[in-house]
Amino acid sequence: MFESTKAARERHQRFVERVVLTRAVWGLKDAQTWASTVSTAPTTHGREVIPFWSDSASARQCAKDAWAKHEPTEIPLDVFIQRWLPQMALERCLAGTNWSAQHSGHELEPDALRDELARQSGH
Repeated sequence: MFESTKAARERHQRFVERVVLTRAVWGLKDAQTWASTVSTAPTTHGREVIPFWSDSASARQCAKDAWAKHEPTEIPLDVFIQRWLPQMALERCLAGTNWSAQHSGHELEPDALRDELARQSGH
């Protein structure tokens, strides 16, 4: 769920900084699917959003309610940048970063996230 607050932007910035350092992104996955939801942002309302976190503990906090059977699952940063983000862009999915335990946070286009990660890593 879209959250346009200073806290959401700060969590997003921590996401970018931390995943570049650790070279890992975390998602929530059950036996068949990755956790996702639908955007509530005015400009992207109705589009699919896949949330990601910069550490397993933060992801685990969101493994409740509809995502109760999901487990934090690591995605190597290189795989995330080279495979996940391009595929998400093709499918018009949005990326959510470091969502809160209330299942809300920053949402952005996959290409914008790729560019931020590249800038942060100096590429």
